[in-house]
Amino acid sequence: MIDDKDILTYLSAIEQSKSGGGRIPAGDVHTEPEPGKNISIAPGCDIRGIDRMQFGKGVVIQKDCWLNIAFQNPEVGPMIVIGEGTNIGRRSTVSAANRIVIGRHVLIAPNVFITDTHHAYQKVGIPVMQQGITTHQDRVSIGDESWIGINSVVMGNVKVGRHCVIGANSVVNRDIPDYSVAAGNPARVVKTLDVRTGRWAETSNAGDLADCLVARGDLLDFAVPFSSLKTLQVEVSSACNLNCPQCFRHIEGHKPGLFSPELWERRISPLLPQISDIFLVGIGEPFLCRDFFLFVEDAKRHNVHVHTTSNLQLVDERLAEKIVESGLDELSFSCDGARNATYAGVRIGGTLVALKKSLGLINASKDRHNSSLPRL
Repeated sequence: MIDDKDILTYLSAIEQSKSGGGRIPAGDVHTEPEPGKNISIAPGCDIRGIDRMQFGKGVVIQKDCWLNIAFQNPEVGPMIVIGEGTNIGRRSTVSAANRIVIGRHVLIAPNVFITDTHHAYQKVGIPVMQQGITTHQDRVSIGDESWIGINSVVMGNVKVGRHCVIGANSVVNRDIPDYSVAAGNPARVVKTLDVRTGRWAETSNAGDLADCLVARGDLLDFAVPFSSLKTLQVEVSSACNLNCPQCFRHIEGHKPGLFSPELWERRISPLLPQISDIFLVGIGEPFLCRDFFLFVEDAKRHNVHVHTTSNLQLVDERLAEKIVESGLDELSFSCDGARNATYAGVRIGGTLVALKKSLGLINASKDRHNSSLPRL
């Protein structure tokens, strides 16, 4: 039975992984966690073959877990990969003969057993423990955001999809599709997300599951139905050239970044045929994104109305030309005062003079191109 002390220890391990404190010294485990990744490995863990393992930031491995490289696969690269923020519960085992990949922010309950191979047993007269493993070619994959329930087994050549729940005491020996709940021995899907309703639908037979999966079509990632989606906002930059005191970027844990063309191609492009408006804006300054105009051009090819918002502190003649030539429909700008001192007191690092100059350059370019766009 789990008592208050167990719960407090569990919560402490998570907090230590976030803060960077509480790393377990090398003497208490079979390796020293990677510097700078805030990995928490509890005392009593048995980790064998650390050179073939890869841990993401903030991984928590609780007390008495066993991570094992069962066979030294000659292929280059890690054989056990545990993604950022994943938490592996007490007394769990992960044993790889080829490759096991556990995604980001996965919750693994206590006493879970995960392996990509089996013991051979077929030779009569030889103890099973001496017959070795059946294969070193299979793979196990557990998708991001999933939850593997207590006492469960995941084994063989299987893939558990994204945001799945595996019920307690289950044995997973076949693939589980994304956004599904599975339970039993062998585990079968009992619920899955129906994009037509946005609800988790019971799947009492294979036909119910097949209908839900077909309805998903080619959508690559979702949390709600996209069938009626007409407007989309994409934060193309969470980095900024200013330091305004009211900005959400000052929230603890914020990490500046730029939207990549690969992510756009996978996540946004498939949705463009059905939407009418897209807002390329967020916390950061959009014009810091080097691929901003590629995104605008892709949206315009699908006749999507494109909006953005900028502090207009980076505009020169070249950028003004690109803004006009791209076909951007609407450009909102930040102006927090009619006097230089007022503006500079809010938009730290910017000037009202630069804002006015930028507006002049954009309007001049519009005149040269005889264009009414973008609307300012």
